[in-house]
Amino acid sequence: MLNTEKEYIRANVSIRVVEPKSDREYGLSQAQQNSALEGAEFCGGLFEFAENAPATFAERFPRVTVCAVAIAFIVAAITVEIECLHGAGYYWP
Repeated sequence: MLNTEKEYIRANVSIRVVEPKSDREYGLSQAQQNSALEGAEFCGGLFEFAENAPATFAERFPRVTVCAVAIAFIVAAITVEIECLHGAGYYWP
């Protein structure tokens, strides 16, 4: 008869939580903080209208856009067909 021994492995995990350092510990003075904030406000104008940019026609009416493209293809196909018939010598009154 075989004896099977089972080994159980136990592991402990510890996570060290470090409090964020204050600005003074990083060596930033109040003047440096103010200049950094002013610079951020200045750069904020770059994406001023990114959130509420006006939508294009295709974005506002996608079904109308698809319909317009389909109609354009059909009109182009009919025009090419008529021109091919004219080239073949077919004329109608």
